[in-house]
Amino acid sequence: MAPAREPPGEDGTILEALAARFGPFFALTVLPTDDPAGWAPVADLAEPSTGALARRVDAVRAALAAGRGVAPGELEERVAVSITQLGLCARLVAPALGLTVLTGRPPALDLLGLYWRDQLGGPFPLALARPTAPDGPAPADPPPGGPLPGGWPTPDPGQLARGFVDGTLRPLVEPLVAATAARYPVSSRVLWGNTASAVAGAAKMIGLAAPELAPAAWRIVDALCAGPGPLAGAGARVAPARFRRRSCCLIYRLGPSGAVCEDCVLAGPPPPASTPSASPPPASPPPASPPPASAPPA
Repeated sequence: MAPAREPPGEDGTILEALAARFGPFFALTVLPTDDPAGWAPVADLAEPSTGALARRVDAVRAALAAGRGVAPGELEERVAVSITQLGLCARLVAPALGLTVLTGRPPALDLLGLYWRDQLGGPFPLALARPTAPDGPAPADPPPGGPLPGGWPTPDPGQLARGFVDGTLRPLVEPLVAATAARYPVSSRVLWGNTASAVAGAAKMIGLAAPELAPAAWRIVDALCAGPGPLAGAGARVAPARFRRRSCCLIYRLGPSGAVCEDCVLAGPPPPASTPSASPPPASPPPASPPPASAPPA
């Protein structure tokens, strides 16, 4: 893959386009210094000695328990752990997928250059300590001023998926999955399934906000789940804009209703072991509920 270089829109045009076009889950800011006050390194979540992940799990567990009128100790810890990791990963992968679709170049991210504000209830603030360079061949210069009217051509979803694995999943998500699985009794299969769900949820939001970009977003999801990579076999599309994973985030264990997310393996038959890419979503997709990552207070 070609060496990374400074991204188009270093002045913030591309980053501003993310939230403007796709919504707050895609918001990404560039901070003016490498040590921003009031922000914490995302890398702390993957380092047990900081206690950042444990504090987040405890906060999510307390919020879930309060919503059900029970004490935090009465709510199964591993459910809170899974929901916490799903919410964190959903927030990390959404802007990365948005950048990939908008520019045709997967961003090259790293934990040490990413900061967050630990807030519950909706997408938490996320910021880059410095501009990041998308990987792969550079496209033509974007039009001056304002968000891009459409995406850059994406003729090779497999190449984009490999860049997404190398630039987002390996450096950002894999350390978080490893740290979570090492500390809590939640399997890596569930945690990577959560990640697949988060990427598919981001693709769905992109398609709802910008239908002309839906095919590019979903083809990247298809390629990620077809492998090779950590999402290989984690799920597949079962309709043009509907994903089904092959594991469960455990949210059904929160109450007697047994409610499950729309992409849960418990919601219907799992996708075939090898699912061909579905046809692109229609130009005007029907309204749909938010992806599961947006529902929990994680």
